[in-house]
Amino acid sequence: MNNLTNGISGSLNLQNASEDHSALFKEGYFVMHPVYGIGLVETIEDKALNGRTNRFATVSFQNDKLRIMVNLDLKDSLIRRLINKDDIPSVISYLKEYQSDIPVKSSDRYNVNMKKIKSSDITKLVQVIKDLVVLSKSKKLTPKEQNMLKQSKKMLSAEFAFVSGTNSDEADEIIESACRNL
Repeated sequence: MNNLTNGISGSLNLQNASEDHSALFKEGYFVMHPVYGIGLVETIEDKALNGRTNRFATVSFQNDKLRIMVNLDLKDSLIRRLINKDDIPSVISYLKEYQSDIPVKSSDRYNVNMKKIKSSDITKLVQVIKDLVVLSKSKKLTPKEQNMLKQSKKMLSAEFAFVSGTNSDEADEIIESACRNL
């Protein structure tokens, strides 16, 4: 389920496609949200909405400063389970091996990359980082792209630090080291 392996398409698979998405989350689990970062699943409950019963999780972020409810019955719920510490080398390997393919026009790049980030898929987050790092070596990034690269690295670094029990400086260095060699 949480094992990062190279799939047929070359992407990393965090979960089995046939698994029930809502079954991946339990109270007390930590999750990643593409905007808010790492959060804690506080409660899971069934709620009736438009005549249907759906499973919702209450997730707290930023030391309980923010709470959101997430519909777990939606495949695209914007949250995912965190990777395991043992998965970090596979993520870094994917960062190095992924073949960058980005649109030429900056507005198209931005939209494609934003969609990847909002997918809450770690492989797509890594793709955004690789694409922007490679692009930055041949041309100047737009201010939006510079911010996107910074935020994407920050999200990946926060997850690496959290799951490995290291500080953010060490996690930053792992990512920066991999990016220097792209």
